[in-house]
Amino acid sequence: EAHAMTVTVVPADAVPTGALREAFDASLADYLLKFPPFDDAAWRLFVQRQGVDLSLSRAALRGPTVAAFLLATPRTQRRLRIAVMGALPSERGSGVAARLLGDAMDQARGRGAAAGKYRRDAFLSARKRGSMGSATMPR
Repeated sequence: EAHAMTVTVVPADAVPTGALREAFDASLADYLLKFPPFDDAAWRLFVQRQGVDLSLSRAALRGPTVAAFLLATPRTQRRLRIAVMGALPSERGSGVAARLLGDAMDQARGRGAAAGKYRRDAFLSARKRGSMGSATMPR
């Protein structure tokens, strides 16, 4: 079973751009608001316009496959905004997205941020509605 493979969370800039872009496209393909698949130029423009810092963003790998991702945008020296988060349809309900959020919270705590300031519940609620939300997490 595919879900029996170990999940590894890594900085998103450690993942080939094409693999991250493909996971983004696949994770949003069945959303109510349709996003056209991105080519490389459109992906770079999206990342730039959102202000995403891939070194602060995360990817969850199941084997060599990007199972889920969290793209983060720096807001202040101590805070990040989750620009977008997604999981492959086959990974939904597997716990991989919760693992990404947990990793993000651990990273924030490691930088001295108070975990209570992280709006995980609000973000998860927006995520269930298919919103790409703008929950913040301490940086």
